[in-house]
Amino acid sequence: MLSAHTPWPEPARLATPDANDVHLYRAPVPATLDPRLESALTPDERERASRLIVDLARRRFITARAALRLILGACLDLPPAAVPIRYAAQGKPHIDAAPLAFNVSHAGDLILLAVTWSGPVGIDVECLQPTRSWPLVAERFFSAGERAAIAAHPEEDRWRAFLVTWTRKEALVKLTGEGVWSAFDQADTSIVATPSRTLIDLEPSPGYLAALALGGPAGPVHPFTFSRVPPSP
Repeated sequence: MLSAHTPWPEPARLATPDANDVHLYRAPVPATLDPRLESALTPDERERASRLIVDLARRRFITARAALRLILGACLDLPPAAVPIRYAAQGKPHIDAAPLAFNVSHAGDLILLAVTWSGPVGIDVECLQPTRSWPLVAERFFSAGERAAIAAHPEEDRWRAFLVTWTRKEALVKLTGEGVWSAFDQADTSIVATPSRTLIDLEPSPGYLAALALGGPAGPVHPFTFSRVPPSP
């Protein structure tokens, strides 16, 4: 597991991953936005941000979209606002002109981004906050094997085991690009590695759990922190 105790260095410059590598970024949502973040957005994205009334939602949207565009722009040697992000029928973002795969997730004041040239990728992050309804969710959407694995934990650890499974399933569904509710109960996470996909558990920051799904055997995963706008190559 990549944890909050794993080094997540701030890169001196944004750079593209090597062929089989995954670059994984955690981006804390800043209390005050750097104006350069908003300048990385498209006009449509800036207009969308202006409609967000809740301050955290606005700062999180701007940070997530700007970080994504800055990172992808460095990979593709394009200005951030010129990166041609498109959306498939089920909403999965992609770039038509290049085999660069990426995915984004956010919860609370933390954003995670994954970028790779090695195939499809999915990521999910959740706040580690227990909810009373989790047993009902597990009963509805988890396989018998997943529920048995959770039940094998001491009672005080079952919520965490549930959330590990939940993030794996979310990441796996985002990997495939299928609609969440149509595929969620078929996304079995009891086996973390198969020839066609790999699941990696993450603890990117205290109070958060996450999972990374890769479309094949895992190559090197390099974790970074994005908390400022670094110069591009």
